[in-house]
Amino acid sequence: MEFNNHQKALLYTLLYSDIFNFPLTEEELWLDLMNEKKIDMDTLRKTIKSLSKFISYKNGFFCLAGKEKIINKRRKRIKIAQKKIEIAISVGRCLSYIPTILFVGISGRLSHIDADRDDDIDIFIITKKNTIWSTRLFLLAVLELMRVRRIRNDKNPRDKICPNLIIEESALAWPMDKRDLYTAHEIVHIIPLFTRNNIFQEFLAENKWISKFYPNREGFCLQEQYIEKPKTYIIIKTLCFLLTLPFFEYIFDKLQRIYMKKGRKSEVVLSNFLAFHPYDYRQEILGNFSSKIKQYGLLTNG
Repeated sequence: MEFNNHQKALLYTLLYSDIFNFPLTEEELWLDLMNEKKIDMDTLRKTIKSLSKFISYKNGFFCLAGKEKIINKRRKRIKIAQKKIEIAISVGRCLSYIPTILFVGISGRLSHIDADRDDDIDIFIITKKNTIWSTRLFLLAVLELMRVRRIRNDKNPRDKICPNLIIEESALAWPMDKRDLYTAHEIVHIIPLFTRNNIFQEFLAENKWISKFYPNREGFCLQEQYIEKPKTYIIIKTLCFLLTLPFFEYIFDKLQRIYMKKGRKSEVVLSNFLAFHPYDYRQEILGNFSSKIKQYGLLTNG
C-alpha cells in the first residue's frame, strides 16, 4: 500500500509517541501531527479512517494496531500526573517570589500529562539577564526549604523538583545544533506555571522553527490554564537586587561550577544556558524513531 503525505504524517506521529508507550487523544494527535503544513481536524479524521488497519482506537485514545495495552496504562498515569502538576503549581507559586525568575514551566515527561508514581518533576526556568547563577542559588534554597529539591543520585526522587533547564532571557533562541524533532517535541509541551513580561511568548517567538515539525502547534499555548500573577515583596526584591550585582554573580558562578565539576556528565554549562541532564536521551530517541520508520517500511513508500 502506498501512503499519501497526510497518512505518512499520522503514522510518523504515532510511531514517535509509541517510543514512549504514549497513546494520543484526537486533539493531541492533531496538535502533534508531523505534517509539512497545518491541516484541519476534518482532514485528520478522514486520514484516520483511511488507516483503520494500522491504527487502534479505544477509550478516547489512538495508538498503533497491536499496542492497545498502553491505553489503560496511560489512563492510570494521567491521574498520577494531575497530582504532580498540583505540586508543581504550588512550588511555582513560591518561586514567583524570586524577582529574577521570569518564567517557570513544567517540562519533561510530566508536561505531556504522563507520569509514574516515583517520577520527579522537571521544571524549566528563564531568568533575567546576568543573573543565572544567583537565581539558581535562590531557586535551590527555596526548594530546599520546601523539602522538594531533587539532589544528584537521589534514591527517592518521587515528587521532587528538578530544575534541569535554566536559561537567561538573552538565550531564548535555541542553539542551532539542537533544533531537531526531539527538542521541538519537548518545547511544544512545556506547561507554563507563571511568566513575567510575556517572556514565554518571546521564547516561543524566538523558536518559530518548531513549526517546521509541528505546524498545527503554531499559535497554540497552554499558558491560560496555569498562569498566575507573580508575587513581589520589597524586602525580597531588594535582597535579590543586591545579591545579583556583578560581584556576587561572579562569585556564585565560580563556586557552583567548582561544586558541579565533581559529577559532571553530559550537562551543558554556559554563561547563560544551563542544562542538567545526567543522561542525554536526544540521540537515543531520534535513533529509535529512525529504526521504527525502517521497521515499518511502509512509511518509505510513495
